[in-house]
Amino acid sequence: MLFLKQLRQVSIDSWIPFVRHGIESETVGLCKTDTKEETLLNLNGISNQAEPILKRFSYRLKRRRTYYKYQNSIAFLLENANPSSRLRVKKEVLGRITAEEEADLIAQIKEEPIYKLIASCQKENGWLGNGFHGPNKDAGPYENQEVGTKWLAEKAVGKDDPVLKRAMDAFVTTELTDLCYRTKGKYFDEFRYAANGQNLIRSACIARAGYDDIIDIRPQIQLALDSFKRVLEVDSILDITRIKKVSGKEKRVFNDYEKWPCYIRADSIEQVVIAELQTIARFLDEEEDEFAAMLESKTNKDIATEQKIVESQLDTARARVKEIERLYERIYEDNVNGKVSDEWFMKLSHKYEVEMDETKKNILALREKLDSLAEKRQTKENFVKAVRSFMEMKTLTPVILRELIEKIEVYQIEGTGKNRTQRMVIHYRFVGCLQIPEWHRKRKVTLESRQGVAVNYLPTTA
Repeated sequence: MLFLKQLRQVSIDSWIPFVRHGIESETVGLCKTDTKEETLLNLNGISNQAEPILKRFSYRLKRRRTYYKYQNSIAFLLENANPSSRLRVKKEVLGRITAEEEADLIAQIKEEPIYKLIASCQKENGWLGNGFHGPNKDAGPYENQEVGTKWLAEKAVGKDDPVLKRAMDAFVTTELTDLCYRTKGKYFDEFRYAANGQNLIRSACIARAGYDDIIDIRPQIQLALDSFKRVLEVDSILDITRIKKVSGKEKRVFNDYEKWPCYIRADSIEQVVIAELQTIARFLDEEEDEFAAMLESKTNKDIATEQKIVESQLDTARARVKEIERLYERIYEDNVNGKVSDEWFMKLSHKYEVEMDETKKNILALREKLDSLAEKRQTKENFVKAVRSFMEMKTLTPVILRELIEKIEVYQIEGTGKNRTQRMVIHYRFVGCLQIPEWHRKRKVTLESRQGVAVNYLPTTA
């Protein structure tokens, strides 16, 4: 038991365990970090006891190192960050801040130019600037109710800050049809129009400022939660949208009372998909050999990468099955020899049986995935066939959409004013994402994400 006694006396700070030849060889080395002195210990006959101790020892050492890195990061922020970051680290991360420290940091925040700018644009009724949802020709990037309140909340000035408190009061006293909301006196029902309406933006500002315990926005919070759950139920955008004539033009819009977590007009998504498919069709028509080569390299490379990951997961799962079998045999022998009680044996055996069942199911799923990857190498011809169908029809039908598109990822809008951009990633069936050379693109797509708010779609190019 020499090894066990020595290991218990080892200091976490000065010793690092490492396996020289692995547990199977029953030889473990200990290296003292200050002297680099090595001690090799023969573990014949006690490797079963040494293994769990080594694991606990290594785990504690990793936690200690992680803690030191955490402390160094905290120290750096407290020394170099701006007042609001120091305030939030002390108050929200460390949970250690005196009233005097908090008051001093808040006073420093209030001396920042942006705080003074927001405070100077506050109107008599508490409304910030001449805008609501972002900047406009009459309001700058911070001189509007949404950005102003969210900036104050992010800076952690506190719910009692007079500027923030008056802005929240304005949300209570100002009717949703008021011109302050810049909707020309119209009220857009957030329950009828998916992820839309001034009250949703108002509720987001209230929640961000921590005033949801004062101003009742529970229905809007529940709507947001239901909208995220709805994503798991929908297979296609066609299931939640319809065609509607707007100013004599047909546009795809969300169904009334549909729940969806982000707002981007369905017809805008359709514009992007059509533009991308037209680009792909043009590429196929003009450079068929190059297009085929791109698909070949793309599919083979992606499949090879994914196949390597799946095979690694499969090897790990198979190794775990063998390990569980070994552990089960060990506790059975220990139970027969009286080293493990019947009650403890039943608990452990049930645990291993459950894990074995789950692991075998996982192995089956991984094998099926490998088979599907092998089939994928033969399916790029289906993608080309679907593109040619689109070239013949010139319109996006539900059938073509399902044949070509696997999913579409829509990211947050970035930038302000004319520089507003939004990233969308289209994942095609059979081939995944495609990067089309820039010279095959003929037009830039501008989307109207909300009424009067336009953003530019940025395609991924090779």
